Amino acid sequence: MALYPARHQQPGRRLRQNTDGTGSAGAVPASQRTTDASLRARLTAALDRNKQLADENARLRRQLARALGDQRSAGIRSGNDPGC
Repeated sequence: MALYPARHQQPGRRLRQNTDGTGSAGAVPASQRTTDASLRARLTAALDRNKQLADENARLRRQLARALGDQRSAGIRSGNDPGC
């Protein structure tokens, strides 16, 4: 005997009762809907941030490569090197 028989017999029933069929809890009032302009602004901001992060990532990769090259040139071995 299951403790919660209705839950496992009809798993989607509760969701369908609380939504308008699109998966949202109801229609969003017009005053709260996102405008095309604000969506475009958010997209532009996200793209700008992605560009900044990609530039920073490239800079950090170059910096790491330079440091590893300097370390290799100096003959310094890390503690993780199995050849120690």
